[in-house]
Order: sequence, then C-alpha cells, then structure tokens
Amino acid sequence: MNSIAAPSYPEQEQARALPSPALAAQYLEQAYSDRSKPAPVWLDLGLLYQELGDREKAVNAFCRVIELDPEGEGQARLSALEEADAAARAAANAQPQALGPQDIVERGKLIQARLADVERFFRLSVVYLDITNFCNYRCAHCGFAAHRWTDERDIRKYMPFEEARGYIHKVERGLRIMEQAYGIRYDRRRIIIHPQGGGEPLIHPDFHAIIREITRFGYSTRLTTNGSMLHGERAQALLDANLNELHISIDAASEETYAAIRQKGMYNRVVRNVENFIVQCRRMKPKPHITVSLCHSPFNRNDWKAFCEYWAPRADDVWIQRYMPVHGETRAEHEGKYTGPRVFCSRLPGCFSVNSGGDTIGCQCGFVQAGNLGAQNFEDMFLSLERIRTFECHEQGRFDEVDACRDCARWIDKIPLEDEKLIAIKGRAYRLKRTHEDVRIYNSIGQRVVDLNDPSFLPPLREDEP
Repeated sequence: MNSIAAPSYPEQEQARALPSPALAAQYLEQAYSDRSKPAPVWLDLGLLYQELGDREKAVNAFCRVIELDPEGEGQARLSALEEADAAARAAANAQPQALGPQDIVERGKLIQARLADVERFFRLSVVYLDITNFCNYRCAHCGFAAHRWTDERDIRKYMPFEEARGYIHKVERGLRIMEQAYGIRYDRRRIIIHPQGGGEPLIHPDFHAIIREITRFGYSTRLTTNGSMLHGERAQALLDANLNELHISIDAASEETYAAIRQKGMYNRVVRNVENFIVQCRRMKPKPHITVSLCHSPFNRNDWKAFCEYWAPRADDVWIQRYMPVHGETRAEHEGKYTGPRVFCSRLPGCFSVNSGGDTIGCQCGFVQAGNLGAQNFEDMFLSLERIRTFECHEQGRFDEVDACRDCARWIDKIPLEDEKLIAIKGRAYRLKRTHEDVRIYNSIGQRVVDLNDPSFLPPLREDEP
C-alpha cells in the first residue's frame, strides 16, 4: 500500500502486499488484537484510515503516535490532516471547479484505463427531479405518510419551474459536452427525465410546463400519480405535454380495499379517471405508455387476481410491486430473498436523482452522493473521480470500500427470478417478467404460459398485519 511507510515492524511487509487500504487496516488490527500497538503501527493505521476517509479513526491513530513517540511523525501527520479538513470545508463553501475541455479528455482516458465496462459507466437511463414532497393522500403502506407527513415540523416544498428548467438544461449541456469529447451519442428518446419526488406531482402548479421542457429536448418523460386529479384541465395538460409514460398507483380492486389503503381516496373516481385517460391516449400518436400498479401487501392480499383481470386488457402494463413495511426492512430480511453472490449493482449505472436545492444522488438505491447540480455542472458530477472509484470497486467486488454501498442490500431487487414467461388472463396471453422486487405483466406475447390461478408468481408477501 502506498499509504504505508518503509518497513519498521514484521507485519508491515504483509500489510503493504494487500490490494486495498481497507484490507491492510483490517489485517493490522487483527494482528495486534491481543497486544499493544507500537507507534509505527499506529502511524500506518492513521495513514490507512485517512486514505479510507475515516477521520475519527485517523485522528485517534495519530494522537496515539504522539502519545507513544512525542518526537515522531504524529504531530506533523495530525497537522496535515487538520489542514486538509480546513481545505475541504472551504471547498464545500465555494463554487466547485468546473472541468475544462482538456480535463474532460484526460478524465475519459482515466475511465478507459480503470474500468472494464466503459459503456456501463457512460450509460444514462433516468434523471429524477423531486418536484414536490407532499400529497393529497395518506396511504397505509407509504413511508412518507407514516413518518414525514405526520410530523408537523416537516416542511412542505416544491421545485419551482425555473429551477427544474435549469437542471434539465444542465443535463442536456453535459451530454452534449461528453458527446463531443468522446464521440459517443446519447439517444434522448431512451433517457427518462422523471419529475416526481415523494409526493403527488399533479399538485405541482407547473407540472405540465416541466414536462414540456423535458420533451423539448427529445427526452422521454414519465409521471407517477395516484390518479385522483387525472381529469379536466390537468389531464388535458398531460395530453398536450407529449407525455411518454404515465404510472398510476391504484393498489386495489374494490372500494372497500381502496378505502382501507388510500385514506381520503375515492376508488370509483380514480378508476373512471384512468379509463377516460386511456381512451384519450388511444387517439394519440405516439401513444403514452400506461402502467397501473398494485403494491402487494397485507392490506390487499385478496385483490391481486381481480386487479390483474381488470387492468391487464386495459393498460399497457400491470405492475405488481413488493411491499416495503413502513418501519423499513433490515439487511438480513432483504438479503434472505437471495442466496447467490453479490454482483455489480444494477441500480448504480445511469441514474441520478435531484432534489429541490440541487443535492443529487447517483444511484437508485438512494445512498451514493453525486454532488449538487445547482452548484456544479452535470458533466463534472458524471465524470467525478469518486464516481469512477465507485464503479471500479463494484467491478472488482470491493463493495465494502464504498461507504454508501457497504450495508446496502437493494442491489438484489432487480435480479431476475426466472426467464420471461407468458401468463394467461381470461383466455389472453400476456408477457410476465419477475424480479426480487416486482412483477410486470405486459400486453404482448412471450414464450410460456403461467395460469393466474397459481399465485406463486407474485412477489413475496410479508405477513405483517396492518
């Protein structure tokens, strides 16, 4: 390891031979677990923890060096660490330095040298814009309703149109710069910009203007709604805004179940809204893709079959989602669904999520910090050294070296459970795709038929009672 100085104790050579700082630090901690560490060991541990970004452990180690050897390197190392912290704090309060044209070229060479799958790194699938964080429903299975929206201290907010417009333009500018620098081409029709957030997007006063701004550059756009306001001027605004995909969460096949799940909701009104919107969409070219969804939970355990039978012939896609209890799920519970080896997370490539204020997440799991799109250029975040390092660690199976990924188990969700099949619903065949997270039923053909009377195709149902 480059962090370790010239050998001065027996275990140092072995530590230097290990491929990562994390493994070297672990080896030294174990080697001295039953005896006191001398100053050179503490010094090397401090350097290793500093490289790993663990400031608390690095400070502790350098202080131990000073304690054991006041004339040694401990003081200088501690002073250097404090100077680096001050520089980091100053940088956090300043405008980040943008990458210049030559920097972008060099960054591309670095990506080529360090990553085995360069195409995966440059992939862009979806950009989420958190345009609103509040909703007109209080659904029983919704974590926002159970936690945030019951807290009077939670601040309601939305992303103004001009802010959203600025982020869309930054994404477009960044893609053009990378296309010019690397000779690649991004098909805007295959990139989704999804204005959503934790709430109901149709509440946003400018949702239609945001969608028009997205589609102006040729991007696909998707919206997720509870359907309660999908009528009148709002529905027409969606039809006029060149919407590519609409996802409506219904979660029930009866008034009784709907009332139990979607508090303040009106089942018949939502069904009527969705059916009318589908009829209007059929006249459009191209026609928006309509998805209706059911979150398979203890609240609607008896509705899934009727739900599939009703919506499969009407919508383009029936989506049955895995229920996530509002109290959350432990890593052990999550990993219990999959027994294979850990693989490159399919939620990492091609996904960014931007909240009001610009803070940006760089994965669908919600943990990889990418930067701030309000203060930075999109290409700077996309090509950042930390993002390159994260992809490199995933390729090499060094997941524990990425703080955001170490304890995350959501990489399991998108792993297919089986090959695509056909499912028979009232004498018609539909395509069926299953992962650990969800089931998708599509209005087109596949290979093999599964009878709807066999509920084994459903996502695992937790037995938590409401």
